[in-house]
Amino acid sequence: LIVRELSADGAIDALLLTVAPLLVVIAVDAPALLPLLVVIIAAASVSATLAKTNWHRETHDPVTGTPNLTLFEEQAELLLHTAGRDDHSAALIFIGLEGMHGITDRLGERYRDAVLREVAERLREDARAVDLVARRDPATFTVLLGRIEHDDDATHVARRLLDAVENRMEIDGVPIGIGAHAGVAVFPRHARSLTELSG
Repeated sequence: LIVRELSADGAIDALLLTVAPLLVVIAVDAPALLPLLVVIIAAASVSATLAKTNWHRETHDPVTGTPNLTLFEEQAELLLHTAGRDDHSAALIFIGLEGMHGITDRLGERYRDAVLREVAERLREDARAVDLVARRDPATFTVLLGRIEHDDDATHVARRLLDAVENRMEIDGVPIGIGAHAGVAVFPRHARSLTELSG
């Protein structure tokens, strides 16, 4: 994810570094061509920014901004491969939200989406750099712990995440509480692939 998100910015930076000496030469020897070069650089920058925006739209959940299932699975496979190579454990935690239909029925979709964003933010705040957080379906989040020291660590983290999710929130002055439940699968103790862990 980080590599892909930085690729567009990196391309712009590389372009600027490449043409910087040319800019100096043109400014000195052919200043009339300078506006043309600036236009070319600006067009390349806009193109790279649009590509980054489109990639983000295609690979992230539109409500929470977390990776969608496709991107999550791609990243998770890499983390599990690393875990297997380095001979350490990882864990997949499912956080199921309870009461979301009631929030939608009573308060509307705007409040439901605000609750989902708040839950995603709480999960991200609790996650480490090596962990992944994604919205799996309308009322389920998935958290992959990229590295754990002991299998029981996953259970402790799951309890902590549940506490964070169930902690009362306030949306536009309206107090809202939701319930949640969790499921935990540990790699490689329970399964050796993401498909098996998710099953």
